[in-house]
Amino acid sequence: MDAMSYIQDGNIPDLIICDILMPEMNGYEFVKQIRSSDCSVKYHF
Repeated sequence: MDAMSYIQDGNIPDLIICDILMPEMNGYEFVKQIRSSDCSVKYHF
């Protein structure tokens, strides 16, 4: 399971650490997806 589907399933992690250079999407795209999603993750980037 990838991180986005984990979060979208309603699981709220305590901490997310991601790399800027990831295989399928980079860290900036990951942050954009979290910010644009309807999940209730409190984030500080």
